[in-house]
Amino acid sequence: MTIEIIFALSLLTVCLGTCLFSIRKLKREMVHLRQRIPPVGWKYLAEGPELQQPLTAEMARLLNPLTTSKSVIIHFSPHCPACELLKTALPAFVEDYPDVGLAVISPVPYQFETRSISVRFFDDRALAIQLALRSTPFAIYLEEDVPMRKGLVNNLEQLRLLVEPLQVSLDMQFK
Repeated sequence: MTIEIIFALSLLTVCLGTCLFSIRKLKREMVHLRQRIPPVGWKYLAEGPELQQPLTAEMARLLNPLTTSKSVIIHFSPHCPACELLKTALPAFVEDYPDVGLAVISPVPYQFETRSISVRFFDDRALAIQLALRSTPFAIYLEEDVPMRKGLVNNLEQLRLLVEPLQVSLDMQFK
């Protein structure tokens, strides 16, 4: 009888842990869905470094501790509501993409409300100028120090689409 009770309690504990984990993940997604700012996809802007062209040697050296094979650089500015919204999504982004390095260029330092995450902070306005960044929140997705995609991102969904763009077949485009 004791073994059955221990087994039932163990099973109940595992089920409860799984439910709590699922609720936490669902809550995180719901917060970002409720606060989402249109448009759904990231918006391309001509500013920033040239796409498909490697960064200068000086810029690559400066960002070297950040860059894994894939990385994202995000430019924030103070008093920007979209920047504040995107900042709340960064812990979820880091959790979902652990192999993507993350750097933030922001004149105002900030702390994440959740656990510590690995982000490189730059408070150097000159770096934003060197990268030709004017708009915020502006993100650049790099692969091996080469900018692949860039644009305005307002939320977690848009940041995800910057890293993993949707693949649309030709058949779907003409329906």
